[in-house]
Amino acid sequence: ANRGIGILVQQGAEGDFSRLIVEDNLVAGILLFQARGALDSVFVTNTLVGTLLEVDAAPVLDMADGVAVVDSPHLSITSSHVNANERVGLYFSGSSATLERVEATRNTVGVQIQDLSTVNYESASNAFLFNTDEDVRVPKDPGEELSGPNRAADLDGLAPPG
Repeated sequence: ANRGIGILVQQGAEGDFSRLIVEDNLVAGILLFQARGALDSVFVTNTLVGTLLEVDAAPVLDMADGVAVVDSPHLSITSSHVNANERVGLYFSGSSATLERVEATRNTVGVQIQDLSTVNYESASNAFLFNTDEDVRVPKDPGEELSGPNRAADLDGLAPPG
């Protein structure tokens, strides 16, 4: 078991992962920040609440997302499953993503899309089921702040969790 973020890909890097299990992390199983990537046949489970510390910024409290994608140009997710994460299974803020054959189950929120993110998630091959609060949370108006899990903060100067 890890005591922080499972995988962090940030600031211009590219992370492509396949046939991977990411479990028992704090804050995020996989966090993309200003990065691009692909997840294929990835299983992310049991991400627990933690605090994301930032240099010269307030910490992001109570984050516990399976896959968090923040200010990222594109993430492709195929044949993957996020399960039993304490906050959001798939979290998108100011990002672009494509989801095919993706399942989000038994999270507080299955998929949360906000801050002008463009996420292709409506394919019949995806299943967002049995999440505690909502299966899919999307704002009705562009740029609308959503209630529930706190908005991702400005992550410039990212520091590892303490």
